[in-house]
Amino acid sequence: MLNGRGDSSKDNFTYVSPIGKSVVDYMITPHASLTKFYDFEVKLVSDLLIDHNIEVHPNSRVPDHSVLQCSFDYSEYRNYTSPQVAKTPIYENNCVKSVRRKYDVTKIPNDIFKSERCVRCLDKVVDSLLDRHNIEQRINSIYETLLNAIHDEMDNVLDYKDLGQSTHKRKRRNTKPYWNNELRNLLREVNIAEKDYLRYQGDRRTKTKRREIFKIKRRQFDKRLRQEERKYTAQRLNRIKSINQGNPKEFWREISKLGPGKTSTNIDSVNMDDGSVSHDPSEILQRWKEEYSKLFSSDNTKVDSEFVEQLQNLNSQLEREYENLPVNQTYVDNTSTSELNEPIFS
Repeated sequence: MLNGRGDSSKDNFTYVSPIGKSVVDYMITPHASLTKFYDFEVKLVSDLLIDHNIEVHPNSRVPDHSVLQCSFDYSEYRNYTSPQVAKTPIYENNCVKSVRRKYDVTKIPNDIFKSERCVRCLDKVVDSLLDRHNIEQRINSIYETLLNAIHDEMDNVLDYKDLGQSTHKRKRRNTKPYWNNELRNLLREVNIAEKDYLRYQGDRRTKTKRREIFKIKRRQFDKRLRQEERKYTAQRLNRIKSINQGNPKEFWREISKLGPGKTSTNIDSVNMDDGSVSHDPSEILQRWKEEYSKLFSSDNTKVDSEFVEQLQNLNSQLEREYENLPVNQTYVDNTSTSELNEPIFS
């Protein structure tokens, strides 16, 4: 409801009569679109009659309700956004799954961002930035419009593929099968004790005490972690022994899990001689064959004479530097023969 959210210096009462003032009229808009509305104002009908020089008929009566007026920012770009390009969330198991889009920027056309739809939207963004009226309240909306314009243009022009959640982002995940809530709580206690020890800037005795607390917490966590690992390993071995006779198929499935994990065999791309990038597996394999053939078929028996001469010069220079090193005669005179004969490393 926009009424009451405008400028405090303006009259926000929509019903004015000799009895008093009240708020009875509203403009209703979705909360997500609330940032697009600005400069809300309530104008009295009597003021409008005076401002516009309107004469009232003798048999008419000036209305008690006021006129609600507001300005809103509506991007023309939204009219040209097709539903196929619009981004929609992906639901999986009743949960919204975030999708990350990766664009192929190796081949960028020269006419990108020059389509009529994109130019119209960018002009709208520039006009919105030049309009200083309530720019602080609308900066988020302007920025979102700019991002949508760029992403939609890239969707139409560039090749892309949708990826799941990033595997490079550092997250706390239960990678160990024997991880449980007890280990998680112990790890949290270790983290808290470590921060208390590192951030303390007081006396030395208290800092030493906090360091000992941190060491105790860490030993407790490490000990419990090893116990859970041994317990899980023993249970897994017992399971393999129990299914050895009864279920051979399950037995070999468990055995296969003990080895190293499978590596991905997907071939991404390769650079061709003309500078283009090829994703065709046959071209990639042919390119690899040519490069490795050149590498292993080269004649390594021939030695460049210039390279050998350079090595000889470096060796001679190193020998001269060793000969010109200063000798500490006092150390030599005061050192017995038995000490010189002792091995350097015991």
